[in-house]
Formats: sequence, structure tokens, C-alpha cells
Amino acid sequence: AAFQPVKRPDGPYLSVLGGRVGEELFSMMEETMPLPVENATCANNRRVAPPADQGDFALLIGGQAFLAPSGSFGYQFGEPHHRIWTQQTVAANCFLIDGEGQKKNSPEATGWMETELEREDVSRIVMHLEEAYPMLERCTRTLIFNHRTGALTVTDEIRAAKPVAPDWRLHSYVAPEPDGAGFRIVRPAGILRFEVRGPGEAVYSAGNRYCYPNGAAEETVPCREREPQWHMNWRFAPAKEFVIEAVFHPDCN
Repeated sequence: AAFQPVKRPDGPYLSVLGGRVGEELFSMMEETMPLPVENATCANNRRVAPPADQGDFALLIGGQAFLAPSGSFGYQFGEPHHRIWTQQTVAANCFLIDGEGQKKNSPEATGWMETELEREDVSRIVMHLEEAYPMLERCTRTLIFNHRTGALTVTDEIRAAKPVAPDWRLHSYVAPEPDGAGFRIVRPAGILRFEVRGPGEAVYSAGNRYCYPNGAAEETVPCREREPQWHMNWRFAPAKEFVIEAVFHPDCN
């Protein structure tokens, strides 16, 4: 997710709260209300402090999730698993720096969109994530989607003042299988093949426990049963600059 400040109306105004409001209904409110109206719903309010998942993405085939943020809500908001795992960067399709993720619930730890390109054959979006990763000097994530083939390319460019070690993470509902130089995820809706490349060889690991990639013991057990989730991690050797690229090729059944 990429967040940008939203300017509030000057003087007295009315705020529409809740999950979201349709454009037609909001336009009707603007026309009929005696004061200016602000769309402050969750879907539109970019001042809301975000979870630690700036730059996160999900990939679905035939309506079925192949890559998605992990963890669960639990029986109630704020249970330990929800706070310590689900809302943290470690649970998202993002990356950690020296084992550290983004700061949760911080209005400052946000990303912003630099460019957006939409053509008949390709879509491209570039996100600046430096404010979400203050330990870095430069941090951009570029997503390029090929409309004809369905291929998605994710490229992270990272620069730090001193050597850092990224943990690049993906999450799936089924175990990844080796597939040539990369991996594949097989579900009833199709097959997703992918490869992650970066400087040098990364140390790859995967498991279905809720553990941080530093090998710590599992501390965040969900309060309820849910589908198994697999967490993939690519740890790169310390350096000051990285270009990490992942290419995903979906194949529908």
C-alpha cells in the first residue's frame, strides 16, 4: 500500500466515516449537504496509520490466492498473534532489513507512488518506501504487469549507508515446490511459477511455522485453526546496494 497525505477542507466540514462509500452516493452527499464533505472512509483516508506492510502485494489466479499476506485475525482484534505477526512486515510479501521490519501504526512510516503507467499491454507502478524503511537511503519497489501474458515482475532497489542484509519474503497457502531455477505453487485454479534473483546467492528457507527468519522459536500461535500457510525467505549477504527481482508466471487451469 502506498499512502499520501490528504488535504482537509478549510473551515467547518462533514466527514463520512466507515469502510467505504460509493462514488455516486458521495457525490450526492457533496451536492446536498450544507457543508463541504470529506471522504474519511478507510478505503479513501490515507491519513490512517497503516500496518507495517508498505509495498505489499498479493497474486491470485482464478480468484484463488497463490501469494497473500499471512497470519490471521483471531477471535478478537489485537490478540498476540494478530499484533506480533499478522500486522508486522514479517507476515507480508515485503522484506526485512537486518531482521527489522517497518514500524507498525506509524503515520510517518508510509510509502508514496512516484509514477503510474497504464497501457494496453502493460501496467507499471513505482513506490518509494524510504519512509517505511528509515534505515535505508533509497528504497523503491517497481511492479510491472504484462496484460497479455499475466506475468508480474517485482523489482526492489535498495541502498544503505552501511552494509545491510535483506530478508526477502513471500507467503502462500500451499508448500512451494522446486521448479528449475525457481519454484512453483500448485492449486486447483492453476500453477504459479516464479524465480527470485539478486546479487550473489541468497540463502533460501521455507516453513509453515510463524517464526522470524533469524531462527527464533515460534512465539505467535493463532487462537484458531486455519488453512496452513507457508513462509518463504531469501536472505542476501550484507551489502550497501541491492537490486532484487522476482518474476511470476501464472498458468490458469
